[in-house]
Amino acid sequence: VPRILVVSPPLAERGGDKFANHVMQGASSLSRQYADAYKLVADEHDVAFLDAAKFVDPDPMDGFHLDQENTIKLGKALIPMVSELLAE
Repeated sequence: VPRILVVSPPLAERGGDKFANHVMQGASSLSRQYADAYKLVADEHDVAFLDAAKFVDPDPMDGFHLDQENTIKLGKALIPMVSELLAE
């Protein structure tokens, strides 16, 4: 049976893009609840969990996507957990 890793999304912030800010209105406060909600589900199903917000920050341009640097940071944060899951 394959192991499962649930990754909660990074936080959303207000960015420099007015359209994105309008579309994502309220996402900043809501995104602070993601990790707890995802962790609850992961625990209920006995699967691994990683809070991406602990490792990355959203791109200041739009406030929710990851730039190249933060994509690399997330990849590096995933390596130990994925390695452990694959070794089981």
